[in-house]
Amino acid sequence: MKWINHLFNRSKPVIFCIHGFGVRRSHEFDELKHYFDQLGYTIIIPEIYDQTIMDDIDPNEWLNRVEQPLKELINQKKKICIVGFSMGGVIASHFASKYKIDRLILLAPAFEYITVKAILDTVEGVARNIIKKPEIYTSDYPPLPDHFTSTFREIVSRCKESIKHISSPILIIHGTQDETIPLRSSEYAYDSIYHLNKRLIILKNVNHKILDDINYKQDVLFIIEQFILNKLLKIDY
Repeated sequence: MKWINHLFNRSKPVIFCIHGFGVRRSHEFDELKHYFDQLGYTIIIPEIYDQTIMDDIDPNEWLNRVEQPLKELINQKKKICIVGFSMGGVIASHFASKYKIDRLILLAPAFEYITVKAILDTVEGVARNIIKKPEIYTSDYPPLPDHFTSTFREIVSRCKESIKHISSPILIIHGTQDETIPLRSSEYAYDSIYHLNKRLIILKNVNHKILDDINYKQDVLFIIEQFILNKLLKIDY
């Protein structure tokens, strides 16, 4: 399994991204990567699974593919900001509770069971349609096998309580029109954080793919940048 990185910039924190349960995997962060590459940040994006390998369903292995490159950074004493999207937000919380992280950014994190069910229904529905009508699947990426959903479910169940044990500053961003993860998932996460160094930003009329939203993506990336720079509280949104 690969991860994407660049030459380390010693003056800036490493941005460690954890993707969600989707066919694009690391490409979910293409917009973020482009934005922060231009600012001289190091970006690392581990790929959690390979949907072309039918038996790649071990939740321990999925988590290990995130933890190993993260531990390498920690051993190198790097300053680390983790960005987690959807399922990746839950995984990000798990490791932010386990290791010392400078900042944690959660984008539409998938914490609640009803949220999990919504994702499973969506993924399974797509899988059924692919089987019945293969011609309707036009994505540039291989589809997610139906049986991968059990691994997704196990990881969310295993990691979701970690949000209650994180001491790092946390930024959560969620759209009101999210068709996959309802807003209450982020509200649950926000309410579960015991410290006050937290912020929840709710974006009106934005769906699940926050970083792809044509109207808001630049604003979201700017907000993330300001949070990393510890300047977010100076901005009025």
